[in-house]
Amino acid sequence: MVVSEKEIEIAIAFLAQRIKCVVEGAGASTLATVLFKKFKNEKGENIICIMSGGNITLKRLSECFYNVVEYLNH
Repeated sequence: MVVSEKEIEIAIAFLAQRIKCVVEGAGASTLATVLFKKFKNEKGENIICIMSGGNITLKRLSECFYNVVEYLNH
């Protein structure tokens, strides 16, 4: 499955804001596939996202937040 950089940034920001967890882009890509419905799942089916890796700089994390705010304002 393919997710965009913007979708990954949104997943990173979502995890930081809602779950209070900091995850790098590769680790957040699994959540991005779910948030942006990149696959079909059966009704009632359980989905598990493995999110790992915290190798993200504070600068990159702040860029994600900034880009998500810009995305939501458009």
